[in-house]
Amino acid sequence: MKRRAIALSLALSFALAAGVACRADEPDPSAGYDLVRSAAPAAQLGHPLSVSLSIVPRDGNHLLKDGPVLVRPSGDGARPARALYHREDAVDPRADVPRFELAFTPERSGEVHLTADCTFYLCRPDARCRPIHTTAAWTASVTAPPRP
Repeated sequence: MKRRAIALSLALSFALAAGVACRADEPDPSAGYDLVRSAAPAAQLGHPLSVSLSIVPRDGNHLLKDGPVLVRPSGDGARPARALYHREDAVDPRADVPRFELAFTPERSGEVHLTADCTFYLCRPDARCRPIHTTAAWTASVTAPPRP
C-alpha cells in the first residue's frame, strides 16, 4: 500500500509539472468537488487562530482511497503552524470528506491573508481519476492586544 501511495505521489508530481492539473481559487461548478471553508475568525496579534477546510467530492465523485491529499498552508501577515498536512493529519483520516484544522499565528495587526494549496486525486463514478490542484483563501482581521 505504501508503494502505491509513493507511485501515486510521483504520478501527481509529474502531472503537475506537465500542467495537467487545474488550478482555481473557486472550483468550477462542473469540477465535481467543493472546498468548504470556515469563516476566518477575528484574532489578536500573537495569538493563534485556526480555520477549517474540507474537501467535499460531489456528483458521485470520490477521493482516491489510497491517494495523496496534501494541504500546504501559507500566509501574508500570518505564519502557518505547519508547512504541510497529509490525509493522515485530517480530523478523521478515514473519512470520505477529509477536514483539516489549519493553525496560523498572526504577525501583524490589520488584515492578514491565509491560503491553502490543495492537491488530491478526484475519481469519477466510472473509476477514472484525475489530479486536482486548487487553492482556498481566507482574510482575517487581527487586532493589537489591549494595552495595560
